[in-house]
Amino acid sequence: MRRTQRYHTHQWGIFRLQSRIALVAIANGLGHLRRQLILYRYLVEVGEDVTLFCNTSDLKKLTTDLDINASNLIIRVEDLENNTNTTFFESLKPLFQSFDYVISDNCIDILQARSDAILYSSFFWHRSIKMPKAYSNKCERLLAKYDTLIFADRLFKAPYLSEYKNVIEIGLFGSSNCNSQDKSDLLISFGHGDNVSNIFLDVASKAIKVAAKSDIKVWLEPRYFSKLAGENTQIATYSREMFSNILLGIVRPGVGTLTELIAARSYALMFYEQSNLEMSHNASVMNSLGCGIDVTEEVRFESLLLNQLSNSATICPDYSNQFTGPEDLYREIKDRG
Repeated sequence: MRRTQRYHTHQWGIFRLQSRIALVAIANGLGHLRRQLILYRYLVEVGEDVTLFCNTSDLKKLTTDLDINASNLIIRVEDLENNTNTTFFESLKPLFQSFDYVISDNCIDILQARSDAILYSSFFWHRSIKMPKAYSNKCERLLAKYDTLIFADRLFKAPYLSEYKNVIEIGLFGSSNCNSQDKSDLLISFGHGDNVSNIFLDVASKAIKVAAKSDIKVWLEPRYFSKLAGENTQIATYSREMFSNILLGIVRPGVGTLTELIAARSYALMFYEQSNLEMSHNASVMNSLGCGIDVTEEVRFESLLLNQLSNSATICPDYSNQFTGPEDLYREIKDRG
């Protein structure tokens, strides 16, 4: 890793080496950015000099904190194949050259800009969704060439990650103590790029009608709000306060949303596109943890929903000891120098 000599005064008056760290978040929903934002805040708290490279428009949806050192960089999954066949990622080299560490989520292509970049990923895009074979082969060559250090959620790590060298399992990223004993709200969130799916729209419409009969507040993903807003609906804020009041989440099982539901000890009914291996794996993990059920092919959705909403005394198992991701990652990179 590149290192420069910068020192600062720690809160206890001790002088220590300060690193410049770049965090890169891919623009695919808000889950990737939410995790990098949690890591950003942890690293700043321990005294590091951090810059968050992300879609800054998405960042504004997650926080109103004006003190975040962020730079606009938009990398979308649907653009990866095209970007990797151009000079887009090579053009980022000057952007990252002054940093001691570059930590990206599962954007393998960032290795073209910084060969020593660290990846944080529970899955790889080219092994989870249908992508051209040429692109998949290029990703594999990059990983093999640079002997990449990879951090992965110990709970949600895709089994195939064990095939790679230098994979380190770490804890979850999230708020480990946002559980409320008095929760009764419903969350509907299918975060998936910018598109509104008619299938998800139908599921959300049914859920809102069921909730309205029991006067249950529904936190609705912003993209669906204009189409389905009603007296019992409110725009989802994805804040710690919102999740603490969620009894049940009807969600597409991305790790970011599932992590927050686990922290709140809230149950998940999960819908997703069957071709997505990441979603299928995550749903299976939630089922094994006792925190959710895959209802993608479940014709009894409405009866399952009614059962979960009426069973308000049920609280999911406590996994608060798993929320050590930022500390685990930071300790590892510091120990490795």
